[in-house]
Amino acid sequence: MAISTKSLKILWSAAAGRCAFPDCATRLIDVADGISAIIGEMAHIRGERSEAARHDANQSEADRNSHENLILLCPTHHTMIDKKEFVSRYTVEKLLHMKVEHEKSVLTAFEGVLMTKQQVVLNISRLAARNRTIWQEYGPLSERAQKHPHNEKYFQTWRYKRITTIVPNNREIAALLDRYGGLFASKQHAAISEFLEHASSYEEWVRSEDDYGAVVRYPSSFDKFLSEESDASSNG
Repeated sequence: MAISTKSLKILWSAAAGRCAFPDCATRLIDVADGISAIIGEMAHIRGERSEAARHDANQSEADRNSHENLILLCPTHHTMIDKKEFVSRYTVEKLLHMKVEHEKSVLTAFEGVLMTKQQVVLNISRLAARNRTIWQEYGPLSERAQKHPHNEKYFQTWRYKRITTIVPNNREIAALLDRYGGLFASKQHAAISEFLEHASSYEEWVRSEDDYGAVVRYPSSFDKFLSEESDASSNG
């Protein structure tokens, strides 16, 4: 039994597309010259095969390939935890703790950093622009999707980019807005709330692949909000 799409989505989104090994946090999407590559590896905590590190013969195949038994790592640390000489160091309990701590750190990534309003807007604008580019290049309304509506390769690329880039970026934006929302005028809070509703419903859809009709559409008011704040920073 292969890793399910649902498990893949949960693993990547909860880890924010970063290596879960302590003090690594390598971004597991390599982007250079407009070309993107996925370098992350979904490592089994309890080994997949009988000869693999930490294999549990009593574990069902479904549990073995569930997101609870997977940890997202860069290639270097995936190799490290599975080396025979390190098996006693990287136990099941150690890896589970590593995973939990990393996922906690994702949720509180910005709590220890204080930014100016200008820095917040710049960071949000960068993340939103990246998501917009992916939508335009790979989304269902993109030129390539319209020309090749049944091309499985394009569809899989779009699915992976949703999981590994769009959802983690939305999480980062939401964390920034939650932390620094008080910096913005009350009249701007409606646009912020609309984006948060969009991000939440979008991630739920990516995880479950339920009817897309339940997704709150990306609000144009949020782009207007970012544009106004960027203009104000430039003129200030």
